[in-house]
Amino acid sequence: MPNLKLVLLGKENTGKTSIVLRVTSNSFQDQNTTIGAALTKLDFGGGIIQVWDTAGQERFAKLAPVYYRNADLVIVVYDITDRLSFDRAKVLVQELQQDMTVLIILIGNKKDLESEREVCAKEAIQFANQRQLRFLEYSAKFGSQSDMLNLIKQCAIEVVGNEVKQKPNQLEKFEDVRWNKNKEKKETCC
Repeated sequence: MPNLKLVLLGKENTGKTSIVLRVTSNSFQDQNTTIGAALTKLDFGGGIIQVWDTAGQERFAKLAPVYYRNADLVIVVYDITDRLSFDRAKVLVQELQQDMTVLIILIGNKKDLESEREVCAKEAIQFANQRQLRFLEYSAKFGSQSDMLNLIKQCAIEVVGNEVKQKPNQLEKFEDVRWNKNKEKKETCC
């Protein structure tokens, strides 16, 4: 079973760390700004997804390629209430697609702040479609842990499937993933 590397990128204060916290512990708390990067691991029964939560401040922008190098999945996060964060997300996607072939998930976070929205969902969907990205609007504050885990799982299965076409039994094992024994198991669709 292969181990995978997942990297979160985006402008500061978009909620990258809050998304990681929602995924790993199904909780939310206001976070301090990440300095450099933080590593968390998701155990999926025989394999690990390393989750790299990177700093979004401009002064750390030059370090981003160090973290996303050899990534299997990249989540690019923007804040739906911050137009500049969406502009930065578009630049990040362009850089990623120039530098490497990687599956990218675009997440518009802070969906709970709909009344303050600056980035139209239709615009983000159009960008995601043009760039062949997966897309989700999400609220790390109130969102479903299982929705985010399912999205990551589906993308990881796709990555593993592309890497092991010669070994289909490996894909079957991956589909039997058990994320965390202690986490709730809801069947939801996004």
